[in-house]
Amino acid sequence: MLAIFESKKEVVKEIIKHTKGGRGALAGAIGMSETTFNNKLYERNGCLFFDDEDLEAMELHAGTYVLAQYRASLRGGLFIPLGDVELDQEELSEIQIGEMAAIGDVNVIISKALDDGEIDENEAKQIRKAAINAAAKFITSKLATIKVYKAS
Repeated sequence: MLAIFESKKEVVKEIIKHTKGGRGALAGAIGMSETTFNNKLYERNGCLFFDDEDLEAMELHAGTYVLAQYRASLRGGLFIPLGDVELDQEELSEIQIGEMAAIGDVNVIISKALDDGEIDENEAKQIRKAAINAAAKFITSKLATIKVYKAS
């Protein structure tokens, strides 16, 4: 899953979605009560937002790369996990189809945005999001090709 997050709060909410047992389980995993967790998330009752150590612990517990993606995007970058899974030619084909579909999505969004002759800020945001998704799928596809066809 690749997404663009605009705040650490969005990152935490996404990590919660990927945590078995939800918010309560995530809070317990990082050693705090759900009440304290909520106070930190919403910066209530004098609580400051989670520190980096808390965020890293959440990411590790949930098994996501959401925080890494967020941090990479802050520097104009893109985080793409290099998974170590075995693939066959059929699975590679599915990855390549996803790559082509993502590239097509970018072009459709650009085409629609240019209907009025210019790209506004909302359209630019949609294009950036789709382009980053397509770039990630492109890289994943090429790395998967190497895995499937690499000489033993």
